[in-house]
Amino acid sequence: MLAEIERNLAASGERRAAFVAIVKVSEGPSGLWQAHLRVETRGGQAERRFEAESCETIASATALIIALAAPVGNAGQGPDPSGPLVVAEQDNRPAAPAPYWQRSPLGVMVSGVVENGIMPSAPGAGLEVSIGPSWTAPGWRVRLLAGAGFLFPRSAEPEPSVHGDFWRLALSGRGCASAGTRFEVGLCVGAELSAMHSTGPLGGDLQDDTGYWISPTASALAAWNIRPRLAVFVRSDVTVPAWHPTFHTDGGSDVYSVPAVAMGAALGIEFHLR
Repeated sequence: MLAEIERNLAASGERRAAFVAIVKVSEGPSGLWQAHLRVETRGGQAERRFEAESCETIASATALIIALAAPVGNAGQGPDPSGPLVVAEQDNRPAAPAPYWQRSPLGVMVSGVVENGIMPSAPGAGLEVSIGPSWTAPGWRVRLLAGAGFLFPRSAEPEPSVHGDFWRLALSGRGCASAGTRFEVGLCVGAELSAMHSTGPLGGDLQDDTGYWISPTASALAAWNIRPRLAVFVRSDVTVPAWHPTFHTDGGSDVYSVPAVAMGAALGIEFHLR
């Protein structure tokens, strides 16, 4: 890194005034490398924090930022830029502590989902996408997620001689807290707004209708962070509809009601936007 700083300073072709650069590097809880850089000159000091995915990347970024921050001096002030770079070996002043909770880039979770209980033809299968911010501390992560899921149309026969198709759309909000660094285990709580539609073919005797309800949800979450910005996760859900819409035949008879409780699961990937 020192050699790269010297090359960057020499490539600028400008003489530099005296300065001192102090950088403290640590590996964050999400696997990213974090740096706190302070450049001191006779005119004052400047600080900057940044992160990168590897030790090599953060060293290269540090070398470039130091070269850009180095003050320009005249021939009487600065040393020969081709000469050796003087680096402080010790800094007795403590650096400003990094915040305990640090904001991570926006996360997106994409998964396949299955459920057993809501759709009249079990199991139901579909796709779900969630997006939201997260915060990390040593050994902990907190997520706030807004999501949308679609359960594909399924043919069902809720009663003999009554058949048709059902599909469901769900909008969800969850808060999740998990413990761990490489492997995370945690819990989520939230709610879903669901809309399920029934469609009966000609002669199927199932009424075309849509039912709506809200469900509190509780989930268990496990994630494996295979890269700093990429994880594989699995989630198991319990949903409890607050009320239970009923679907009818064309003649108005009840044929299916949304149950009091249902189970579900999701398997997918989580990635963080830069």
